[in-house]
Amino acid sequence: DGDGGRRVLRIARPGYQSLAAIRSELWWVTQLRAAGLDVPQPERGRDGEWVQTVSVPGVPEARNCVLLRWMPGRFLYDGLRPAHLERVGRVIARVHEVSSALDLPADFSRQPWDARGLLGPGSIWGDTKDCIFLGEEDREWTAGEAARVRALLESYGTGPDRFGLIQRLEFYSCDDLAAIVQRSAQLLQLNLGVDAAAEIARRCRGMRIVSNRSRARSRALERGGGMVAVTAR
Repeated sequence: DGDGGRRVLRIARPGYQSLAAIRSELWWVTQLRAAGLDVPQPERGRDGEWVQTVSVPGVPEARNCVLLRWMPGRFLYDGLRPAHLERVGRVIARVHEVSSALDLPADFSRQPWDARGLLGPGSIWGDTKDCIFLGEEDREWTAGEAARVRALLESYGTGPDRFGLIQRLEFYSCDDLAAIVQRSAQLLQLNLGVDAAAEIARRCRGMRIVSNRSRARSRALERGGGMVAVTAR
């Protein structure tokens, strides 16, 4: 191109995202970029629009296309270290911080990943019962679990305090997590000290799934004779 920069052309598949949703996504990206985040920069066409609807011979449907400036980078297939993950965490936190403070335009539109969007007829990625790899028994089980998950999602609600442009998670307190860890230890027949339960709870970042990972259990069985305790260093 004229300034010597590289570009990437993103071609949307038909029927997946509406034109309004694509425009909203690009508006959000520009807001992140204005806040100092390194995200792709969309380019406007000669008509001033980010999205261009293009038809070419041999392709049955018109396609919505977006041109973005190329961002150099590489995949860390090897050599991924905690320092890299810490940087990712900082970026995600900044994305959440910026997004939470945005005043969304009246015409802002995105696909809602709610109970209807995730599961069952009309879901964004298709109904799980239509998967060709499922047998009849699997379909019955899947339908039952899908109904259970839908009910949980619907009970969670879609109010602005917990549903929107970004994830809104309700983290567990350290006391609650310590109780969960102690309960799990009883089921696994581990001798878990009170101080050890509190330390595990402190380190699991407010998430129960982290507190119940098997690393502490495995180390206790291998090195501690089935006991987990805090030791001074």
